[in-house]
Amino acid sequence: MYKKGFLFFALVLVTAMALTGISCGPTPVDNETEETTTNTPVKGRAIEDLPSENDGQSPASPPVAKNESEANQVPEYAVEITPVDLLEQHYLVLRSRLPLDNMTGFMAIEGQNLRLAAQRAGIEPQGNLSMLFYEWDTENGIGEAAVALPVAATVELPGYVNISLPAGPAIGTAMQGPYSQLGVYHYAMDAYLKANNLSAATPTIEEYVIGPTATPDTNLFVTMITYPLVKE
Repeated sequence: MYKKGFLFFALVLVTAMALTGISCGPTPVDNETEETTTNTPVKGRAIEDLPSENDGQSPASPPVAKNESEANQVPEYAVEITPVDLLEQHYLVLRSRLPLDNMTGFMAIEGQNLRLAAQRAGIEPQGNLSMLFYEWDTENGIGEAAVALPVAATVELPGYVNISLPAGPAIGTAMQGPYSQLGVYHYAMDAYLKANNLSAATPTIEEYVIGPTATPDTNLFVTMITYPLVKE
Protein backbone atom coordinates (compact mmCIF):
# COMPACT_ATOMS: atom_id res chain seq x y z
CA MET A 1 0.00 0.00 0.00
CA TYR A 2 1.05 3.57 -0.47
CA LYS A 3 2.60 5.70 2.20
CA LYS A 4 1.28 9.04 1.02
CA GLY A 5 3.88 11.75 0.50
CA PHE A 6 4.84 14.82 -1.39
CA LEU A 7 7.74 14.42 -3.82
CA PHE A 8 6.53 16.59 -6.68
CA PHE A 9 9.73 18.66 -6.73
CA ALA A 10 11.82 15.52 -7.10
CA LEU A 11 9.57 14.22 -9.85
CA VAL A 12 9.80 17.45 -11.80
CA LEU A 13 13.58 17.46 -11.38
CA VAL A 14 13.90 13.91 -12.72
CA THR A 15 11.69 14.76 -15.69
CA ALA A 16 13.97 17.68 -16.54
CA MET A 17 17.03 15.42 -16.21
CA ALA A 18 15.52 12.83 -18.55
CA LEU A 19 14.65 15.49 -21.11
CA THR A 20 18.14 16.99 -21.08
CA GLY A 21 19.94 13.65 -21.37
CA ILE A 22 21.30 13.46 -17.82
CA SER A 23 21.36 9.96 -16.39
CA CYS A 24 19.07 9.38 -13.42
CA GLY A 25 21.03 6.35 -12.28
CA PRO A 26 20.41 2.61 -12.50
CA THR A 27 17.10 0.92 -11.79
CA PRO A 28 17.55 -1.82 -9.20
CA VAL A 29 16.07 -5.28 -9.77
CA ASP A 30 13.52 -6.78 -7.41
CA ASN A 31 13.97 -10.54 -7.75
CA GLU A 32 11.09 -11.30 -5.43
CA THR A 33 8.37 -10.14 -7.82
CA GLU A 34 7.05 -12.52 -10.43
CA GLU A 35 6.80 -9.85 -13.11
CA THR A 36 9.81 -8.93 -15.22
CA THR A 37 11.91 -6.20 -13.64
CA THR A 38 14.56 -3.97 -15.12
CA ASN A 39 18.00 -2.61 -14.32
CA THR A 40 18.12 -0.39 -17.40
CA PRO A 41 19.92 2.91 -16.70
CA VAL A 42 17.53 5.82 -17.02
CA LYS A 43 19.13 7.91 -19.73
CA GLY A 44 17.69 10.79 -21.69
CA ARG A 45 15.76 9.71 -24.76
CA ALA A 46 12.89 11.02 -26.87
CA ILE A 47 9.70 10.83 -24.83
CA GLU A 48 6.50 10.39 -26.79
CA ASP A 49 3.49 8.94 -25.01
CA LEU A 50 4.22 10.27 -21.56
CA PRO A 51 5.69 13.48 -20.05
CA SER A 52 6.83 16.14 -22.49
CA GLU A 53 8.54 19.50 -22.46
CA ASN A 54 5.11 20.99 -22.98
CA ASP A 55 4.10 20.01 -19.47
CA GLY A 56 7.17 19.61 -17.28
CA GLN A 57 5.37 17.19 -14.98
CA SER A 58 5.24 13.44 -14.82
CA PRO A 59 2.16 11.23 -14.59
CA ALA A 60 4.03 9.10 -12.05
CA SER A 61 2.58 10.81 -9.00
CA PRO A 62 0.33 8.59 -6.85
CA PRO A 63 0.90 10.70 -3.68
CA VAL A 64 -1.84 13.11 -2.71
CA ALA A 65 -1.52 16.86 -3.05
CA LYS A 66 0.99 18.67 -0.87
CA ASN A 67 -1.68 20.17 1.31
CA GLU A 68 -5.36 20.97 1.40
CA SER A 69 -4.94 24.33 -0.32
CA GLU A 70 -3.19 22.63 -3.25
CA ALA A 71 -6.02 20.13 -3.44
CA ASN A 72 -8.40 23.04 -3.90
CA GLN A 73 -6.62 24.15 -7.08
CA VAL A 74 -9.17 22.03 -8.96
CA PRO A 75 -12.78 22.78 -7.91
CA GLU A 76 -14.41 19.91 -6.04
CA TYR A 77 -17.12 19.59 -8.66
CA ALA A 78 -14.48 19.05 -11.34
CA VAL A 79 -13.25 15.82 -9.74
CA GLU A 80 -16.09 13.44 -10.48
CA ILE A 81 -15.44 10.07 -8.86
CA THR A 82 -17.70 7.19 -9.78
CA PRO A 83 -17.97 3.47 -8.97
CA VAL A 84 -16.47 1.27 -11.67
CA ASP A 85 -16.97 -2.42 -12.45
CA LEU A 86 -13.54 -3.47 -13.67
CA LEU A 87 -13.39 -6.25 -16.24
CA GLU A 88 -10.51 -8.72 -16.24
CA GLN A 89 -7.63 -7.18 -18.18
CA HIS A 90 -4.34 -8.58 -19.41
CA TYR A 91 -1.23 -6.42 -19.66
CA LEU A 92 2.28 -6.79 -21.00
CA VAL A 93 4.33 -5.33 -18.14
CA LEU A 94 7.82 -4.42 -17.07
CA ARG A 95 7.76 -4.02 -13.29
CA SER A 96 10.42 -2.63 -10.99
CA ARG A 97 10.99 -1.58 -7.40
CA LEU A 98 13.25 1.46 -7.45
CA PRO A 99 14.05 4.80 -5.83
CA LEU A 100 11.28 7.34 -6.21
CA ASP A 101 13.62 9.83 -7.84
CA ASN A 102 14.17 7.29 -10.65
CA MET A 103 10.46 6.67 -11.17
CA THR A 104 9.86 9.33 -13.81
CA GLY A 105 12.74 8.21 -16.01
CA PHE A 106 11.73 4.55 -15.68
CA MET A 107 8.17 5.37 -16.66
CA ALA A 108 9.04 7.60 -19.59
CA ILE A 109 11.76 5.48 -21.17
CA GLU A 110 10.42 2.01 -20.45
CA GLY A 111 6.90 3.08 -21.42
CA GLN A 112 8.17 4.17 -24.81
CA ASN A 113 10.29 1.02 -25.14
CA LEU A 114 7.25 -1.16 -24.47
CA ARG A 115 5.09 0.68 -26.97
CA LEU A 116 7.75 0.49 -29.69
CA ALA A 117 8.57 -3.18 -29.00
CA ALA A 118 4.89 -4.09 -29.29
CA GLN A 119 4.59 -2.10 -32.50
CA ARG A 120 7.61 -3.81 -34.06
CA ALA A 121 6.22 -7.21 -33.08
CA GLY A 122 2.90 -6.44 -34.74
CA ILE A 123 0.99 -6.60 -31.46
CA GLU A 124 -2.37 -4.87 -31.45
CA PRO A 125 -2.92 -3.11 -28.09
CA GLN A 126 -6.35 -3.43 -26.52
CA GLY A 127 -6.11 -0.10 -24.75
CA ASN A 128 -3.80 2.75 -23.88
CA LEU A 129 -0.35 2.69 -22.34
CA SER A 130 -0.68 2.75 -18.55
CA MET A 131 1.24 2.73 -15.30
CA LEU A 132 0.43 0.30 -12.50
CA PHE A 133 1.44 1.46 -9.01
CA TYR A 134 2.06 -1.14 -6.30
CA GLU A 135 3.94 0.85 -3.67
CA TRP A 136 4.83 4.48 -2.96
CA ASP A 137 6.91 4.63 0.22
CA THR A 138 8.11 8.19 0.76
CA GLU A 139 9.60 7.42 4.19
CA ASN A 140 12.17 5.10 2.60
CA GLY A 141 12.18 6.72 -0.85
CA ILE A 142 11.14 3.54 -2.65
CA GLY A 143 8.32 2.79 -5.08
CA GLU A 144 7.18 -0.18 -7.10
CA ALA A 145 5.47 0.29 -10.44
CA ALA A 146 5.09 -1.22 -13.89
CA VAL A 147 4.74 0.14 -17.38
CA ALA A 148 1.78 -1.71 -18.85
CA LEU A 149 0.14 -2.21 -22.25
CA PRO A 150 -3.30 -3.85 -22.44
CA VAL A 151 -3.24 -6.89 -24.75
CA ALA A 152 -4.99 -10.20 -25.35
CA ALA A 153 -4.42 -13.01 -22.84
CA THR A 154 -2.31 -15.07 -25.26
CA VAL A 155 0.09 -12.31 -26.35
CA GLU A 156 3.77 -12.80 -25.56
CA LEU A 157 6.68 -10.40 -26.02
CA PRO A 158 10.31 -11.16 -25.06
CA GLY A 159 11.41 -9.10 -22.08
CA TYR A 160 7.88 -8.58 -20.79
CA VAL A 161 5.37 -10.63 -18.79
CA ASN A 162 1.68 -10.99 -19.56
CA ILE A 163 -0.24 -10.52 -16.30
CA SER A 164 -3.93 -10.52 -15.51
CA LEU A 165 -5.71 -8.01 -13.28
CA PRO A 166 -8.96 -9.50 -11.98
CA ALA A 167 -12.45 -8.16 -12.45
CA GLY A 168 -13.96 -6.42 -9.47
CA PRO A 169 -15.23 -3.21 -7.91
CA ALA A 170 -13.27 0.01 -8.25
CA ILE A 171 -13.58 3.77 -8.26
CA GLY A 172 -12.40 5.97 -11.07
CA THR A 173 -12.09 9.50 -12.33
CA ALA A 174 -11.20 11.08 -15.67
CA MET A 175 -8.74 13.96 -15.47
CA GLN A 176 -8.61 16.43 -18.34
CA GLY A 177 -5.61 18.72 -18.21
CA PRO A 178 -1.86 18.76 -17.60
CA TYR A 179 -0.11 16.08 -15.57
CA SER A 180 0.67 18.71 -12.92
CA GLN A 181 -2.93 18.22 -11.71
CA LEU A 182 -2.56 14.49 -11.06
CA GLY A 183 -1.71 14.94 -7.39
CA VAL A 184 -4.93 16.89 -6.89
CA TYR A 185 -6.97 14.05 -8.36
CA HIS A 186 -5.21 11.44 -6.25
CA TYR A 187 -5.95 13.62 -3.22
CA ALA A 188 -9.65 13.57 -4.18
CA MET A 189 -9.58 9.80 -4.68
CA ASP A 190 -7.98 9.31 -1.27
CA ALA A 191 -10.57 11.57 0.35
CA TYR A 192 -13.36 9.61 -1.34
CA LEU A 193 -12.00 6.34 0.03
CA LYS A 194 -11.90 7.72 3.57
CA ALA A 195 -15.36 9.29 3.34
CA ASN A 196 -16.88 6.00 2.18
CA ASN A 197 -14.87 3.65 4.41
CA LEU A 198 -13.24 1.98 1.42
CA SER A 199 -9.74 0.61 0.91
CA ALA A 200 -7.81 0.58 -2.34
CA ALA A 201 -6.21 -2.62 -3.58
CA THR A 202 -2.99 -2.72 -5.59
CA PRO A 203 -2.11 -1.94 -8.22
CA THR A 204 -3.80 1.37 -8.87
CA ILE A 205 -3.91 2.40 -12.52
CA GLU A 206 -3.18 5.53 -14.51
CA GLU A 207 -4.20 5.17 -18.16
CA TYR A 208 -2.90 7.85 -20.53
CA VAL A 209 -5.81 8.22 -22.98
CA ILE A 210 -4.71 11.46 -24.66
CA GLY A 211 -1.19 12.77 -24.24
CA PRO A 212 1.65 14.59 -25.99
CA THR A 213 1.55 12.42 -29.13
CA ALA A 214 -2.08 13.33 -29.72
CA THR A 215 -2.00 17.06 -28.98
CA PRO A 216 0.50 19.74 -27.93
CA ASP A 217 -2.22 21.36 -25.80
CA THR A 218 -1.78 20.00 -22.27
CA ASN A 219 -5.27 21.22 -21.36
CA LEU A 220 -6.63 18.51 -23.67
CA PHE A 221 -4.71 15.62 -22.07
CA VAL A 222 -7.00 12.92 -20.67
CA THR A 223 -5.86 10.51 -17.95
CA MET A 224 -8.05 7.82 -16.41
CA ILE A 225 -7.26 7.10 -12.76
CA THR A 226 -8.64 3.86 -11.34
CA TYR A 227 -8.40 2.46 -7.82
CA PRO A 228 -9.47 -1.20 -7.52
CA LEU A 229 -11.16 -1.78 -4.19
CA VAL A 230 -10.44 -4.37 -1.52
CA LYS A 231 -13.34 -6.81 -1.68
CA GLU A 232 -15.27 -7.15 1.56
